Amino acid sequence: MVVREVRVATRRTRGLAAVAVGAVLAGILSACSGPLSPTFTPPASEPSPTSEKVALNCNLVLSDSDVAAMTPPLHPIPTFSPAAGTLASRLVDHGGQPCGWGSDSVASVQVVVAIPFASELRAAKAAAASGQAIDLPQTDAAYFDASEGIGQVQVFFGLYWIDVASPAFTSPEAAETISALVVRNLRGAGG
Repeated sequence: MVVREVRVATRRTRGLAAVAVGAVLAGILSACSGPLSPTFTPPASEPSPTSEKVALNCNLVLSDSDVAAMTPPLHPIPTFSPAAGTLASRLVDHGGQPCGWGSDSVASVQVVVAIPFASELRAAKAAAASGQAIDLPQTDAAYFDASEGIGQVQVFFGLYWIDVASPAFTSPEAAETISALVVRNLRGAGG
């Protein structure tokens, strides 16, 4: 298993964007009850024969300003681990990096970033295609599905397979804003 460390210089000039994002996210998340110096090292063009271990700072996935703009404001859950038996836990088992934000120790938004090997990525895209396709800029494909009160977006671009889930994602439209932020932040970091 190859370990990659992902870090990026955090952008602090998102003032107006954060206000706009906050307004959009206020409606989305109203139903939801150590920062490191990040930098980024892009993955090799082809993953190794086994899934790569993704090691990244969750502040890269959703920045402090992204999270502060949410209503209610959320905070990182450093010990976040997805529930057993979920897609997110499967991605973590295969080297994905879990990130969760919420209030107290309950995650209102969870994101897992994985770099599976090529055959697994192709199979994942095919399986995810049974969900509703959504148009997310800067992605190869993105699909929405909801089950048991949790909305989930599976995003694919380059070597990445990203799972974004929240009880606030009651529709594809409700999930697009946060999913687009995650993609924008990873792309901005060189992903």
